[in-house]
Amino acid sequence: MNKKRRLIVVSIVLVMLLTTVVAGCSKDEPADQSKQEKTEDKKEDVKETEPNDEQEIIEITYWHYNLAEALDGNFAEKIIEDAVGGIDIKPINIAQSEEEQLQLLMASGDVPDFFLNFGKKLDYFTREHDLVRSIPFDMIEQYTPSYAKIMTDNPMVRLKMQNPDNPDEILALPSYNGILAGGQFSWTNYYRKDWLDALNIAMPEGGATEIAPNVFCADYGYKFDEHNAILRAFTNDDPDGNGENDTTGMIGDKWLAVQSPMLGAFGLSDFTNDDNGKAVYYYSTDRYKELLAYVRDLYQEGLIDQEYVSLDREQFWEKAENSYGGVFIVGSNWLSDWAIKRPPLSILNNEEIDAQILITPGFEGPHGDIGSRNWGTDASETFYLVGKQVDDAKLAKILEFQEYAHFGPRKVELMFGEEGVDFEYDEDGDPVTIGTPAEQSAKGVEAYTLYMQDTQTLALRDSKLYKKTYPFTQGKWLQYLIEPYKYDLFNETNINEVWSDYGSNIETVRDEFRIAVIIGEKDLDAEWENYLADLDKNGYQEVCAELDKAPLYSDLTK
Repeated sequence: MNKKRRLIVVSIVLVMLLTTVVAGCSKDEPADQSKQEKTEDKKEDVKETEPNDEQEIIEITYWHYNLAEALDGNFAEKIIEDAVGGIDIKPINIAQSEEEQLQLLMASGDVPDFFLNFGKKLDYFTREHDLVRSIPFDMIEQYTPSYAKIMTDNPMVRLKMQNPDNPDEILALPSYNGILAGGQFSWTNYYRKDWLDALNIAMPEGGATEIAPNVFCADYGYKFDEHNAILRAFTNDDPDGNGENDTTGMIGDKWLAVQSPMLGAFGLSDFTNDDNGKAVYYYSTDRYKELLAYVRDLYQEGLIDQEYVSLDREQFWEKAENSYGGVFIVGSNWLSDWAIKRPPLSILNNEEIDAQILITPGFEGPHGDIGSRNWGTDASETFYLVGKQVDDAKLAKILEFQEYAHFGPRKVELMFGEEGVDFEYDEDGDPVTIGTPAEQSAKGVEAYTLYMQDTQTLALRDSKLYKKTYPFTQGKWLQYLIEPYKYDLFNETNINEVWSDYGSNIETVRDEFRIAVIIGEKDLDAEWENYLADLDKNGYQEVCAELDKAPLYSDLTK
């Protein structure tokens, strides 16, 4: 190694050590600091790395769906680059809805250095396409000790991403949400309460509580016939009072028919289900056949948006904001400020309408079932991956970047933007968004610190409005969580490998049949057995046989 190269390497190592020390010192600051300490004074305390002519700048290409409108060199990016030192983060501006473009990017060999999984399973990036590298746990301990501590304190989080060939490595950086494991009712039904009132439709059994102006939570959901009557009234009885036939009962994106509360109304989990003592997925069960018939009938009667089967989520959001539909299913935590562009907040904030929202734990199905999925673990289904081309020096910087972004002293700014411009502190010392979504998107807000949600992050991220749902979403409604039948918590089966062999074809059969039945292209009763046979031809029984090797979820939670 020549002298100049040796000097560069030494400089990098020194910067890494200095940044690790700074990050480690900053994460233990008291929680009860004043507002000024939370922002301005913290800026002064951070020993940001000074430029060095001899220091090599490592470029890190990075994709996150919140970067779609972010500028290169944006506000959040600059905070991280200045603190970590020696890096230049290059945002990739592709929206999550442009999945095909993301897949083409991967297929062309331009795999980002660091990126979210955009809804794909881990095997897609590892076994199926060999796009990513593993991450040694000792590097995580060295360069992002806060991340390492969460995984050490919550072993299931690490185990979900553990390299089966080397237990000292993980294949992706898992996300974390400390309240998902049996502690949060995540997917709920939303009704336009102002429409219900206009049509003199009563609240569900047990009544509803106004938790905030224009926002109500019900103790229970509507009964099956009541829910269907509401869909008809919202479609046919001019609930917005404008004298036009311009509303429909239910709206959503292409996954509406199998959203968790829809499955829950038919007693199904979107994890695994018990079919006479055998573990299966919902889409081969008799109850699913009933659900398909139900959604088909709603669609044929015009009670569901006739375009929903082809809509992406942004198109659905736009319809909701423009008062096209009166019932929709989204996350209960979408009442937080980060979801300001999504329903229900986009509806409540629309100054052209005087909207009210009723939230319920789904609706009761024809057999008396109601509920939504129990997530089963505090590791959510989103994770960060490192491109196969990344060497250890760049990986070290990526991990330092994660340590600072998720646990550093300027996390509030990374989550909310510039104080006084994008957010301000309220009388309780909590950050409240005041800027526009477009301005925040351009600044990279919430594109660098989102999925490692420790207690502090959750407290910051959940807005006051969402916190007012806690007596329901983390209280009364927990009794309606639908648990999976079997669950491979500790990766004891080969389900990932088996799914890698068969999953893509199974999903194609499943999705094409669902859509064809709903829009009337296939006869459900006549084609059901052929559909099941098509699943089996594409490896479904092999998948179920592997699922059956997992332990009972009830045994895991004893």
